[in-house]
Amino acid sequence: MEIYPLSKENLADYKRINYPNDLIFGKEFADMKKNMYEQMLDNPSIIPYIAYVDSEPAGSLISVIGEETVEIDDLLTVTHLRKQGVATALQEAVMTLAQKNLKQVILVADGDDTQKDMYLKQNYTCIGFRLGAQKVFAK
Repeated sequence: MEIYPLSKENLADYKRINYPNDLIFGKEFADMKKNMYEQMLDNPSIIPYIAYVDSEPAGSLISVIGEETVEIDDLLTVTHLRKQGVATALQEAVMTLAQKNLKQVILVADGDDTQKDMYLKQNYTCIGFRLGAQKVFAK
């Protein structure tokens, strides 16, 4: 398994594996996210990562660098490559980054996330709860 920060060379792979998941929230949202991924290349406080298994794009996440924390967001593993340690390897890349910079790691997970037990097994501690909403305007 190989883990890389997002770059111009792997941006197309990153977009391709994230697009189906982004489509859950609608085509307009998914298309907007494709543009956002490009903008992240120029933002030093956002470091997205992509994982490959046998040269196949397998997963991704976005790390957001704060003053005292590194936040893990949008953790994704391609469905047919799950249970191979992809998410763990991506998180370890962020942990290494955080340790080098003496920052605490925060993982953002959906409230109904089926993986919350996995996070507890990895020694994450629930520190709070936040509810989000998306407004959809009729056309």
